[in-house]
Amino acid sequence: MGPRLVLADENADFLGSLRKALEGECRVLATACDGATVLKLLEELAPDVVLMSLAMRTSSGSDLTRDTTGVLGNIKVIVLTMHTDPAYVQEALKGGASGVLLKSSARAEVVAAIHHVMAGGTYVGTGLSLPAAGGFRPLP
Repeated sequence: MGPRLVLADENADFLGSLRKALEGECRVLATACDGATVLKLLEELAPDVVLMSLAMRTSSGSDLTRDTTGVLGNIKVIVLTMHTDPAYVQEALKGGASGVLLKSSARAEVVAAIHHVMAGGTYVGTGLSLPAAGGFRPLP
């Protein structure tokens, strides 16, 4: 089967929909609604990729991204957001995320982003951009 994932978001309904959408292409190992559970699952399951929100109960997604990439550096992080502000994208990438997607992204784009980051790339989803000036640019 495809890439092994952990999905994390504070909204259980969103997680259920995302899981259902990805199950044909990916192996969803687990879902979590709070930061402590996410870290525990990542340590126990060692997925290829974690898709997670920047807004998580008990932990910010930014802190969680840093913890994940710092301690479990082989796990790729794709941040899911509703915010289109380029500052959010920049914050996520500076924090160690390999990709950023809108929560409203089409299934095909989510799958493409997963494969892209697993191949070592950085993915900024449709409808998102980096600040015009700011000195930070993701690697090609």
